[in-house]
Amino acid sequence: FTRFKPEFASKKYGADHFDLDKTDEIVAWLKPLFAEYMTGAEPTFIGPYMHVGTDEYNRAEAEKFRKFTDEMFKMVEGFGYKVCAWGALTHASGKTPVRAHRDITIDIWHNPYYQPKDAIDAGYTVVSIPDGLVYLVPFAGYYYDYLNCRYLYEHWEPRNIGNYTVPDDKLDQLAGGKFALWNDALGRKVKVAGKPPYTEADNWDRIYPALQTLGQKFWSGARADQPWDKFAPLANSKPEPKGVKFSRTFRLRK
Repeated sequence: FTRFKPEFASKKYGADHFDLDKTDEIVAWLKPLFAEYMTGAEPTFIGPYMHVGTDEYNRAEAEKFRKFTDEMFKMVEGFGYKVCAWGALTHASGKTPVRAHRDITIDIWHNPYYQPKDAIDAGYTVVSIPDGLVYLVPFAGYYYDYLNCRYLYEHWEPRNIGNYTVPDDKLDQLAGGKFALWNDALGRKVKVAGKPPYTEADNWDRIYPALQTLGQKFWSGARADQPWDKFAPLANSKPEPKGVKFSRTFRLRK
């Protein structure tokens, strides 16, 4: 956005940040642009949800950030969509109101940014995506290169978000869990014996076992009749989805 509209870039925090002193102008400009994606006979986003991001802004600008977040929520809802956003409102604590109800879904990724209890108490639906467990960043040297699938299968439930466990009487506000793959190192020349630089196939090599593990886990929970030692061989025996052209070299670790 700021490459196209450099006047909206923050001089204080850099061109990858909006200048939130111009929130009203920015949202007025974004609204018809979002309308192209979300309305008309062939909208780009055909499901009920639209994710607006909105996190990791300097906390010194918390009140401005909260106003911008609320404006984005209002705009997306105005197009008839349900809002999704990253959790940031503990980091950006303040007095400026931000709309909160069950049709807004917050991704809880790092509790100091938004404490899950606070998000639930505010009335949001939450999704569990703790960065210390389910973040993949291939070849970067931080977070996970491959998820620890066995640990997740045997020990993690989405209700466990960092050091907080969603209580039984609030589970209807937990939509579920997910994992994320971030392409921070994309384009770098990665030194891996016998392999070219980072490719799309490398992403798939990490995504597929994570999908198998967490898909099974989220669907069935903890099943005494299918411990890891039974699940892993079963998962490894399954072919990749039809139409996928990558050959997977990684297998679920036993």
